[in-house]
Amino acid sequence: MMVSDDGRRLAFDKRELAVLTGMMAKEERPNLAALWFHGGRAQAWATDGHRAVIVERPSKPPQGDPKAQPVGIPAITAHHVAKTAGARDLVVIDLGGPVVTLELRERVDKTAEIEAFADIDARTRVKHSVSCISREGGYRSIEHIFPSCKGRGGVGAVVAFNPGLLAPVVALASVTGEFVWLNIGGEDEPLLFLGEDDAGTVWRVAVMPKRPGSAVPPDREPPPLPGLATKRRKLPIVS
Repeated sequence: MMVSDDGRRLAFDKRELAVLTGMMAKEERPNLAALWFHGGRAQAWATDGHRAVIVERPSKPPQGDPKAQPVGIPAITAHHVAKTAGARDLVVIDLGGPVVTLELRERVDKTAEIEAFADIDARTRVKHSVSCISREGGYRSIEHIFPSCKGRGGVGAVVAFNPGLLAPVVALASVTGEFVWLNIGGEDEPLLFLGEDDAGTVWRVAVMPKRPGSAVPPDREPPPLPGLATKRRKLPIVS
C-alpha cells in the first residue's frame, strides 16, 4: 500500500486487494460488506465479523488528517476492481471528492518497480475507472480487534511460520467440521492444529515455525545491539 502526502489517495496492487477483499462480509450483512480506508492514518481494513484484516503504513501522510472519518466502498465494487486488476496493475483510490473514484492503472514499463506514490502518475496510465458513493455507518477503526498491536505486543506468544504450509489445515477443516483448534507452545515449538470428526477421530497437524530469533515481529521492539545494553565495568582501584 502507498499513500499520497495529503492522505486523499491510496494505491494497492492485486495481491494486497485480494487479502483485504477476502475478509469482507457478504451482502446479507450490509454493515460489514465494505472495504474501509483512512488516508490520514494510512490504514485500510475489512471484517466479516469472524475475521478481520488491517494494513497500516508506519509513516503517516505528512498532510493527512488523522481525525477525519473513514471512507468505505461497497463490497461489490471492491470485488469487481480486485478481479479486474492485472497482476502488475495498481488500483488508485481517491477519497477526496464527493464520490470515491477507483482507477485501474497499468505500468508504462511493465518491469519497472514503483516504490513511492509520487511516481505513480508518471509511470502508469489509467485503463479503467469506476466511482461509487462512499459507505457510512462503519467502525471508526478496528484496531481494538488486534490486541497484538497493543498490550500483547510484548508478552503474547508470537511464532513465525510459512503460511504456504497451511493448505492441509484448510483441508482438515473440511473433514472435522466447523472448528479447528490451534495450540501455540513456545517460539521454537511447532504450531499444533487439532480437529475431531463426527466419528470421534482426532486429527493433528503440526507446522514447524521459523528458527527462533531469525526475525522480530513488527509489534515488538528489536533487541538491543550486542554491547549496548551491558553496563560499563568499573576498573578496580589499586591502592
